[in-house]
Amino acid sequence: MTTRAARWATIQVGRQGRAVSEVADDLGCDWRKVMDAVAVFGGPLIDDPARFTTVDAVGLDETLYVREGRYRRQLWSTQTVDVQRGQLLDVVPGREVSGCCAWFAARPGGVNEFVGRRWISRRAIGRCSTRC
Repeated sequence: MTTRAARWATIQVGRQGRAVSEVADDLGCDWRKVMDAVAVFGGPLIDDPARFTTVDAVGLDETLYVREGRYRRQLWSTQTVDVQRGQLLDVVPGREVSGCCAWFAARPGGVNEFVGRRWISRRAIGRCSTRC
């Protein structure tokens, strides 16, 4: 896949919200090729903290996303969302408050950037500033 096609695929999946399989069909290649391109070109964009604007309302939701193995062990993730814009900020493994606290602490300005903001969650994540 050319660099130009890889960048186009990343825009289609990342900004336009298209399925990787749909973009692969458009390009006439397999899913893995497009997903690899999205990972290479999209990774630095996701890791850039400047991609976030001011967040006024943070929402958190935990999701059971897979059960695997003989004993069907449960694996969870917590999604951090800008509620006003409907933008997914990040996905943190697990459903414990410590994972979210670590995510907020890693942001420029740390947890204090979010103190005083509204917290919308089924859990008492608003206490994150006192737990981190």
